[in-house]
Amino acid sequence: MAFGSVGEQRAAPGIVPWHVDKTYLKVRGRWCYLYRAIDRNGDLVDTELSEHRDMVAA
Repeated sequence: MAFGSVGEQRAAPGIVPWHVDKTYLKVRGRWCYLYRAIDRNGDLVDTELSEHRDMVAA
């Protein structure tokens, strides 16, 4: 799965830059937020599925 360019980011040595991608989807008839942490190479780092919009938890 390919993702759009994150843009040029600088990070300390050994730390890979990443961003959070959020989408709204229906799971078993209920709307949920899917948060995905994506690194600069487009690889999935972490995910969270939540019924509530909560960026702190993501």
